[in-house]
Amino acid sequence: GSTVIGHADVDGRGVEGVEKQFDQYLRGSGVTLPGIKDARGRELLIEGLDDTMEMAGRDVVLTIDSYLQLVTESALARTVEKHNAAAATAVMIDIPTGEVLALASIPNYDPNQPKTAFERGARTRAVTDAIEPGSTQKAFTFAAALDAGKVKPEHQFDCQMGRMQIGKVTIRDTHPLGILTAAETFQHSSNICTVKIARRIGREALAEALARFGVGRRTGIGLPGEARGLLRPVERWGEIGFSNIAFGQGLTVTPMQLTAGYAMMAASGVWRSPRIGLALVDPSGHEEPPPVPSDARPEARVMNEHAARMLLAIMRKVTEPEGTAKLAAIPGYPVAGKTGTAQKVSRGRYDPDKWIASFIGVVPADKPKLALSVIVDEPRPIHLGGQVAAPA
Repeated sequence: GSTVIGHADVDGRGVEGVEKQFDQYLRGSGVTLPGIKDARGRELLIEGLDDTMEMAGRDVVLTIDSYLQLVTESALARTVEKHNAAAATAVMIDIPTGEVLALASIPNYDPNQPKTAFERGARTRAVTDAIEPGSTQKAFTFAAALDAGKVKPEHQFDCQMGRMQIGKVTIRDTHPLGILTAAETFQHSSNICTVKIARRIGREALAEALARFGVGRRTGIGLPGEARGLLRPVERWGEIGFSNIAFGQGLTVTPMQLTAGYAMMAASGVWRSPRIGLALVDPSGHEEPPPVPSDARPEARVMNEHAARMLLAIMRKVTEPEGTAKLAAIPGYPVAGKTGTAQKVSRGRYDPDKWIASFIGVVPADKPKLALSVIVDEPRPIHLGGQVAAPA
């Protein structure tokens, strides 16, 4: 948990992670005591120390579960090593409460050697790094269409055998697909049919829904350096931009935003801002909840319950044998989710050699408890989310 906990400087001031977020509570207060120096210049207290209870700092209890954190970090480290990746991050959220149970980043570091954090590029990537979501964005597009009542799982769409022309740009699917139901287009991750589904509601309605679902705004977890991501004003989208945003290009989100959004869908459409601080405990043992971060949103329904349940049923098909995430299936547990494989931008262009592989899942899908994301940066040579991130 090094990147989450962070570290303090030589004066004991928190400068990263939870150490910085809760510094004012951990620190306590100073005190002035009379003293003298002996002939060697050594400081001596005249009256000794009084009871230090009043000036001691408070303990901070986190939502992080140490066992789940260990399991998550271990799985992430194995994935990075197996796929020769540059970095990776994972988030685990308790859906009924919004509590973050695990938050892992690779590379990490030894907090006793804080200088190594910069050298290794260690940071809480789930909140600091904004990335293009790729096909994991399609869950939000489907959520918007289902919520607006413009699409049903059984509606049929023509995926045009993998090619659709928009002006001078050709939208492509990984595999040539014909006529499929909306549920099947999600299962096979069709870009073309996702664009057609987005057109059912229009760009203004999609932009409004994405804002409701938390895209382009901080989650309010309170950790230092949380990025907003980027969702351009809808009037600047254009037809090609609208299409790209529908299937996950042309916008950026943080892994924490993505995971919180999936937790919302799994919670029957109720948004809960993720939180990591559980309690402040003073030296006498008295507990109280920490203040709510200023940018945290209050719990609220942002999607109708029926639409959320339909979406969760669609997402379950992704882990079935014909889905893109069959390697995320768990014997005995129904799993819902979505894979993503996004090209990274390098020098203003999409780089054919740099990818982000991702999978965001909900388990058990019939009674959602956990929302999990695994996002792997620059895996090589395999870079598909269903093969790299889903197994982790």
